[in-house]
Order: sequence, then structure tokens, then C-alpha cells
Amino acid sequence: PIGQLETSGNAYDEYTFIGAYQTAVEHITSNNDDVTLVLITPPVCNWIDHDHNSQNRIGCSLEDYVNAIIEVGEYYGLPVCDLYHDCGITEDNLNEYIIDGLHPNNEGHALIGEYINEFINEL
Repeated sequence: PIGQLETSGNAYDEYTFIGAYQTAVEHITSNNDDVTLVLITPPVCNWIDHDHNSQNRIGCSLEDYVNAIIEVGEYYGLPVCDLYHDCGITEDNLNEYIIDGLHPNNEGHALIGEYINEFINEL
């Protein structure tokens, strides 16, 4: 399950996506004073049953998880490189950049790499 964001100091439910993500973010940032942590969402893909809008067995879409990553980033004041909404891979051009509905082809890797590079250089 996705779970919900908890304020710092509360126990995180590590059996939820957000709880595990918060645990990881706090572990990384508390043990690395000089780290610049950037969260990156997955790009659009046909993640289940070759359907962009499909939901997993608990009723969550890929975009639900993407939005959870964005929420965690906003809470901690971390930059979020949002491949899902911004890198240029869309439902309409998915076959141009994704081999099997899930894995990027060479053009997809190049597009994603260029987007991440530009994002990081603007920090």
C-alpha cells in the first residue's frame, strides 16, 4: 500500500511505500551531512498488463506512486526530478521510447538521461 506521510519523529510504517521512502530519506540525510539527495520518479510506462492506466492488485496506479514520491520530496524540501510528468515520454509516444511497455530503448534512455542531466545542472 502507498500509506500516508508521517511527520518527523513519528514511527513510519515501513510496510507502506511512503513509510519506507521516508525511512530511506531520513537515513540517507541523517548519515550524510554533505549529500544532495534528488528524488526521481519513474517515467510513463505500461507497468501492469501493458496498460498505462492499469492498477495493481490493491487499486493503485503508477501515477499514485509517482505522486507519493512528489509528496515526500515536498515534505522534506528535496528536489524531485519528475520523469513521469516532464521528461517527454507520454502515453501517446510510448512505443517510440519503450521497448516492451516497461523498459526504455536507446532513444528512451537518451531522452531520460538528457532530462536528468538538465535537471541536476539546474540545481
